[in-house]
Amino acid sequence: MAHITKEQVVAACYMGRRVFAGELEIKVAAEALHNSYGINLASAHDFINDYRHLMNGNVFHRAMSAGAMRHFMSSILDTHGIDAISNAVKALRAHIDYWEGHCKTNAIKMRKVADEFQQVCESQSTEDGYRWAFERGVEKSLSDSQAKRPFISKRPSGIKE
Repeated sequence: MAHITKEQVVAACYMGRRVFAGELEIKVAAEALHNSYGINLASAHDFINDYRHLMNGNVFHRAMSAGAMRHFMSSILDTHGIDAISNAVKALRAHIDYWEGHCKTNAIKMRKVADEFQQVCESQSTEDGYRWAFERGVEKSLSDSQAKRPFISKRPSGIKE
């Protein structure tokens, strides 16, 4: 099985979000992932379907790496908020149960991802939750290019130096 790059994961998550939003048909999105990013067509469909299952809180059977899952979960939290990430945690835990039973293994890294986002759900209204959200926002901003970062080009009216 070929290693999926971070760029491919980001693109697959983006396409999954667009398909879930009804902006693209799954076939078009999967073909775009295949043609533009070199993702196997079946894997592209799997990524897109996993996104849908995460959003709906349903078990899914196709695996992805813990790093890819962390990206999907972070993206869902950033884009759709706490209610969506609660569904995604539910789906991820169901997937872990399925995977461990099917493969007779322990999904330790995937459990860490589920625990991390479960903690976010539980601490959302606490100081720790706000701090976590702030730190995530800073990390996201720092990873964006300078052109994507929000900035104030001039001082807003009513503010004195």
